[in-house]
Amino acid sequence: MRRRRIPTTLPIDAYCLNEMNSSVLTAGAWQQSEEAVVPDHLCSRCPRGRFCLPLGLPLDEAQRLDSVMRIGRVMQTKQYLFHAGEPLKALYAVRTGAFKSTAIDCDGYEQVIGFQLPSELIGLDGVHAGVHQCSVSALTVSSVCIFPYKALMEMTSDVSTLARQLMRLMCKEINGNMAVIGDYMAEERLAAFLLGLAMRVHPRGELSTRVVLPMPRADIANHLRIAGETLSRVLARFQGQGLIELDHRVMHIVDLDGLEHVSRRVPPASL
Repeated sequence: MRRRRIPTTLPIDAYCLNEMNSSVLTAGAWQQSEEAVVPDHLCSRCPRGRFCLPLGLPLDEAQRLDSVMRIGRVMQTKQYLFHAGEPLKALYAVRTGAFKSTAIDCDGYEQVIGFQLPSELIGLDGVHAGVHQCSVSALTVSSVCIFPYKALMEMTSDVSTLARQLMRLMCKEINGNMAVIGDYMAEERLAAFLLGLAMRVHPRGELSTRVVLPMPRADIANHLRIAGETLSRVLARFQGQGLIELDHRVMHIVDLDGLEHVSRRVPPASL
């Protein structure tokens, strides 16, 4: 697998700014970058709230979450939300667009840890140590809801439903890596990834047969720990077998049962 090596002569932040030519919206900068919360953007009125942090909260508790949440400004492609090593200041829920989380291994190579789509939470990697273990950047023009961590923790002390939801989301993030860390063939990894993506992009959490891939193929290959050439061959094989149709970044699932059969060894929780 061809991997991009981050030069060790430059700090990661400097490398990202030089190569990407992008500004950085750090976790600690939310106070300066937030926008006013308008009624349609409140957690208690958000159409995706039942898939996000307010999931399972009674209306009165969701309204309490409204008082904590802030809307971040629109982020441009490749702009960073935060970098690895920065202190945890907030958790973020994706409103629009998509993000990817990355880490640098001991050899200086970038590893794609995961992708975050609308209604999914970002920043849980920093909860244990109080410091982010990953860097997160926008894959497309995107926006987030911001939940200052200190205020959120104060809420969990008397809103047990919120505490349970945070625990559930952390467990979901762990389970979501099973397709990557398990001993599976490239076909199984990719099939599970595509099915999982089809579930995640649907606004009601159902499986969508049409998926616009927000990430480039190189990022998918990196995330699945397979070579880019292998990814291209497996995608071509899936198309030849009539499992999917692919037009640039638009994927149509043609044979759902067939794709599920390929991924049958991968635990459903990782989809």
